[in-house]
Amino acid sequence: MNDLYLTLHVIGAVAWVGASTLFHITGRRVVAANDQQSLRQFFRDGEYFSTRYFIPVALLTVAMGVALVLSDKYLEFSDPFVSMGLTMFIVSFVMGAGFLGPQTGKLLKRLDAGEFETPAVQSQVKRVLTVSSIELLLLWATVVVMVVKPG
Repeated sequence: MNDLYLTLHVIGAVAWVGASTLFHITGRRVVAANDQQSLRQFFRDGEYFSTRYFIPVALLTVAMGVALVLSDKYLEFSDPFVSMGLTMFIVSFVMGAGFLGPQTGKLLKRLDAGEFETPAVQSQVKRVLTVSSIELLLLWATVVVMVVKPG
């Protein structure tokens, strides 16, 4: 069973981090293009994929990691790489659910109201991308921690 858990854990991580990276790069390109329609569609896609892709893949990744720890006599939740990975997941989840999701919804309402050119909207877009960048760095740091297994 451990091989199955590990395989699904790695597949989930690849799907999560890879899609997050691509989505982030796409977002940077859309913002740089300064096109209201493209920006609106990008944030709509973000809302759509967060609940239909990113959250399920993140939960799969964590569930398989937890299953692996529970089934492997050599792994413990107190192992530094396991506790770091779980902590990074929690932080990423809170950033997404507590900031990115709500801010995206607010931003879409403002874009739909035609507030594209306002300094407040431009500032909000930058904040969302900054937090998204931090979350992406956390995901990549988690990959490094899982591979290097410090401690």
